[in-house]
Amino acid sequence: MKKISPTTDLTSLNQQIFGNVKIGQGCILHPTCKIIAKTGQIQISENNIFEEGVIILNDELDTLTIGANNIFEVGSIIKNSIIGSNNLIEVRAFIDSNSRIENGNVIGVCVNTGPNLTLFSNQIIYGKPSSIRIIDNLQQRNQERHTKQIELLRKILSQFG
Repeated sequence: MKKISPTTDLTSLNQQIFGNVKIGQGCILHPTCKIIAKTGQIQISENNIFEEGVIILNDELDTLTIGANNIFEVGSIIKNSIIGSNNLIEVRAFIDSNSRIENGNVIGVCVNTGPNLTLFSNQIIYGKPSSIRIIDNLQQRNQERHTKQIELLRKILSQFG
C-alpha cells in the first residue's frame, strides 16, 4: 500500500516506491530515489528532501520511521533504522540496520555508521575512522539550511508544474 500526500513533489517519474510506504506532505523526491518496504512499513513525515540515488530500505518487520525536515543527499542509504527530525545525511552516507539517529544531527560524507548506532541530538559523525562531536545549535543550523533549500526547490518546481 503506497500512500503519498498530494503535496509531495515527485520531480520525475523515475522514483521507485514499493511496499507499505507512507510519505507525508511537502516531501520532495528527486529522480532515481528508491523507497522500498520489503517486509515492514516505512513512515516518512513532512518536508523531507530525498536527492538523486537515495535508498530507503526496510526489510525487517519493525517500522522504519523518518521524522520531519531532513535532507538526504545524493546516494545516501538508510537501512532498517529510525531517523528523527532536522538531520542532514550527507553524500553517500550509509546508516546501517537498527540504528537510531535522533534530532539535529549530521552524518558526514561517506560515513558508514555500522549497525546498532545511537546518535543523540546535536551531534556530527564524520571521517574514517568515524569521530563524533557535539555541536551547539546544530539542530537550528540544520533547520535553517533545510528551509532555504526546500524553499528554493519549491520555487524551481513551481515553474515546471
